[in-house]
Amino acid sequence: MGVDESGRLVVDAGGKLNTTGANNSTVGNNGNSAVVGRLIINAGGEVNVTNVLFVGAGATGMVTNDGGTLRISSHLWAGSSSSPAGVVGTIVITNGGVISVGGNIGLGTVNASTPSGNKALVYVQDGGVLNLNQITPVNSIQPNSVLDLSGSGVVTILNNQSNVIRALCYCLENHCLRRIGHSGD
Repeated sequence: MGVDESGRLVVDAGGKLNTTGANNSTVGNNGNSAVVGRLIINAGGEVNVTNVLFVGAGATGMVTNDGGTLRISSHLWAGSSSSPAGVVGTIVITNGGVISVGGNIGLGTVNASTPSGNKALVYVQDGGVLNLNQITPVNSIQPNSVLDLSGSGVVTILNNQSNVIRALCYCLENHCLRRIGHSGD
């Protein structure tokens, strides 16, 4: 979505989108930060991505999950392109929306290791849930990228990953992870 010119795909209640084949899926692609690709999943909508999902890979990408379900079998890379400058991958999860990632997550990186130079903004807001199978300590959230939890938003990390707690503490100290609207933080 968003290849050469801006585009928008909306999945409403009862709608189901399944990707197939060996290619990865991209929201916001093709070397132009002025191009905007948008994926909107409304309440009752369902999207299943069988490979890697790129959000903001060469163009601005925006995913809004407002009560729907997004399942990604592999990795989620947001703000992953190093060129052109100014590319942003934005993901908003709210109102019962759920995103589940089967692989790793990378914000401002294409491999959860190397910074892209661009940024990703992930907002898990009231009623939103982000389920992660894996997160790489320190490197999954690169400089200028943010995982922002607010209200009753929840991030769940599967398995025993004490190294992730250290990574999240690092991010809190370095302002790449924020918890807003929660007393005691």
